[in-house]
Amino acid sequence: MKFPQALLRATALSIFFAAAGAAQATFSPATLPNGAVGSLYQQDISVGLNAPVHYAIAQGTLPPGLTITDFSPPSNTGQVGRIAGTPTTAGTYPFTIHASDTSGPNVFSQTKDYTIVVTAASASPLTVSPTSLKFSGIAGGDATTPQAISVTTPTAGEVYTPIVDDGNGGAAPSWLRLNIATGTFVRRTPARIVAVADPGALSAGTYSARIRLLNSTGNAVAVPITFEVKTGTPQLQVAPTFLRFASRIVAPGLLEQPIVVSNAGGGGPVNFQATIVNSSPWITITPASGQTAPNAPVLIRVRVNTAGLQVGGYSDVVRITSNAGSTDVRVNLLVQQDGPILTLDKTGVRFTIRQGNSNGAAQTVAVYNTGSPNTTITWTTTQRSSSNFLAFTPAGGTATPTNHGTINLTLNSNAPTLPVGAYYTLVTVSDPKAFNSPQVFVAVLEVADAAATPAAPELVTSGASFAAVVGGAAPIAQGISFSTSSNAAIGFQVQATTNDGAAWLSATPTSGTVSATSPVLLVISVDPTKLSRAGVYTGTVDVAINGIVRSVAVGLTLLPQGATLSTELDEKEAAKARAVTGCTPTRAVITPLGIPGGFSIPAAWPTTLAAMLTDDCGTPLAGGNGSVVASFDSGDAPLTLSDYQQTGSYVATWTPAFPAGNMAVTLRGASGSLQPASAQVAGGINANKFAPPVLFDNGTVNNTNPLAGALLAPGAVTAAYGQNLASSTVSPGVIPLLETFNGTTILVAGLPAPFYFLSGGQLNVQTPVELAPNQQASVAVQVNSAYAVLPNGVLLIPAAPGIASFPDTKIIAQHADFTLITSSSPSKAGESIVSYVSGMGSTNPSYATGQQASLTALAPAKIQPTVTVDGANATVLYAGLTPGGIGLYQINFTVPASTRPGDATVVITQNGIVANVTKLPVGAP
Repeated sequence: MKFPQALLRATALSIFFAAAGAAQATFSPATLPNGAVGSLYQQDISVGLNAPVHYAIAQGTLPPGLTITDFSPPSNTGQVGRIAGTPTTAGTYPFTIHASDTSGPNVFSQTKDYTIVVTAASASPLTVSPTSLKFSGIAGGDATTPQAISVTTPTAGEVYTPIVDDGNGGAAPSWLRLNIATGTFVRRTPARIVAVADPGALSAGTYSARIRLLNSTGNAVAVPITFEVKTGTPQLQVAPTFLRFASRIVAPGLLEQPIVVSNAGGGGPVNFQATIVNSSPWITITPASGQTAPNAPVLIRVRVNTAGLQVGGYSDVVRITSNAGSTDVRVNLLVQQDGPILTLDKTGVRFTIRQGNSNGAAQTVAVYNTGSPNTTITWTTTQRSSSNFLAFTPAGGTATPTNHGTINLTLNSNAPTLPVGAYYTLVTVSDPKAFNSPQVFVAVLEVADAAATPAAPELVTSGASFAAVVGGAAPIAQGISFSTSSNAAIGFQVQATTNDGAAWLSATPTSGTVSATSPVLLVISVDPTKLSRAGVYTGTVDVAINGIVRSVAVGLTLLPQGATLSTELDEKEAAKARAVTGCTPTRAVITPLGIPGGFSIPAAWPTTLAAMLTDDCGTPLAGGNGSVVASFDSGDAPLTLSDYQQTGSYVATWTPAFPAGNMAVTLRGASGSLQPASAQVAGGINANKFAPPVLFDNGTVNNTNPLAGALLAPGAVTAAYGQNLASSTVSPGVIPLLETFNGTTILVAGLPAPFYFLSGGQLNVQTPVELAPNQQASVAVQVNSAYAVLPNGVLLIPAAPGIASFPDTKIIAQHADFTLITSSSPSKAGESIVSYVSGMGSTNPSYATGQQASLTALAPAKIQPTVTVDGANATVLYAGLTPGGIGLYQINFTVPASTRPGDATVVITQNGIVANVTKLPVGAP
């Protein structure tokens, strides 16, 4: 039999190549995905050879707008053909790809037929909300509160291009900043575009801009922007206004937190000075002076050295002064005894469901032992609730300094059947053998009207932080679970967007359905090969349901090529690891992990704030080496976040007091001399129609010395400030004092504090005498069936005096005949007078909480005070409980003979604590 010559030659060649070990390959993928007009397209084709391979179109054509190029992944050379571009014309396009390798003796040449179907451009309209933005700023001041635009379409992944102009087609104004690159960058829906207006060098006036969003068909949606710039004077702003430090007597050391100083007004920079009011040797501050600039606050490092201090509470004030105002920052330090210390990472959690719909999202509260090594806390939980909507497991457990406990919180099956309304439970976590026990947190359930409340994305966490090396492997993907308050499956859309425009961030799935009982795991990945330069990169993953968009913040720290990531938390070990890799940190990096972008939360209920703090070498900055402060432009007091696990993960509970349609949470992170970091999360706070009680942070104070966050002593007459604390204004006038009145009860360290006075904004109570000092005590209030928890509790010490005085600081004191000392009836040098004090601590004999002291038997304070008048020591005749009083003390002292006429300064010191300074009218001899 004869064979055709061509067939013989082909057979011979195939035998030759097989004998010589010729390359054999298979095209992958077998088929190509379809495309759409106006939508970005990218697909790699490989023949699986680790050798230079050239790809070309041998027959037919690619869809218009697409090209094929040879692409070299980092690990190999030239083995991938990349088809990429944006299709411009619909149709079916068959073509043949030829792949060839001629670089070596094993010549490879092979073809494969493919087809790409390009569909017509989507006509889905873009929906934006809101449809316009209006900013207000101050000339020479900081940038405004950010505002966001949600961009959605009926189908996920619709293409749009954001373009900024001056409102009339002119150049984009320099004062408008967006969180994403604009112009030629193509984006996809859903998305949140965050805008900020920066007055910069603008003078007072009204300015205009516009964001135009072009979809794939060329249709545009315009969002007009107005920026009103007003003149304003400088205004000193300091955050936080309270710092708390805690240490153990057996573990002295250095602790550090920052104070952020800025100008909240206009007029440019503000010069300031910082001083330690009482010159406490355990506090140092750096710098002691500085100058703020617009958008450039100054951080004052407050360092506390606990070496040599005894068990007890310490307090001082850092005073910030400037020509734009003055602010005091109270600094409290608690040095505790050796032993276990009970701490919770949250003081409140909130659940929201739509009536009739369950919610599968669980929450957790961590139980920490921040005490001595080799100690164990054996904790148990109890709850006070009338609706029994909450299930928590386990009911108890253990916690050591290296292994914390976790309380898992879920809703009971009865929750969806409850009527529309608000429900509360107070959970107490206790171990009688641990310091700071018990601790409490409130759980709030809102059952919303399903017909009036659309389902929205509900994220378990709202941030992801990655670290990688230029040209290195991608870090492990991170999963974030989300659900929604709908039993029926409802559609969702997901889109990843980078702020710089590069395609290093991705998230899957991009669409699907989710329900309350079937949450979705969102997998977030980063690809460092898409970036060529070391640095810090940010982006968002936006999740949309029913047109409501919530944003997950994503941060990527990209280290120089050849560096090795360090996971050491010990500062010295981390420094050695960086020295080996050649990566020198220069700045802190902060990623929000708590509330999502676009949050919409009710006032007066707890919300968890969280953040991850690292340096730009990827090393976590743990508590002690780092610090995070949250501030709020809604008017709420700033909060300091805590890193209980020493992993660089910081957390705090925020209870917003004031509604604000547009507001931002600003998180600032610092560590030593590194350049500080900041991040903002924009959203809104809604008015709470249920009017729940609120205890203001740092607002439970000595009634006669009502300084925010001041130290308290057991037995002190105490004022608790807040909102909706009582149904009426009343002094019960009942002895012994009542522990509950008109449905209001307040608990300090689990014990009821009886009432002198009640109103919606203030409760006057006696802090229980029976409490042990030198502890951080929890505070909770119950108003009918609702509860609120004081975010940071109060610091109890053996004695913390506050002098009764008039608003003009003149002391409330009496002559020997009990007539009032006034300017018209002054005291005299050598006269014995009576002054009144709260918070002098335990007495001998003692009296139970709420009970009257004897009218006949004196009860002197165990810790006696010293008194100076006009700088001279006064003789103390008696210092103890006022006969017949409840929690009221008096100090009888003799005005020194050397006292000059006029208003003399009276200073009372007890237990090392200086009371509020008062003035005593002194007459001529």
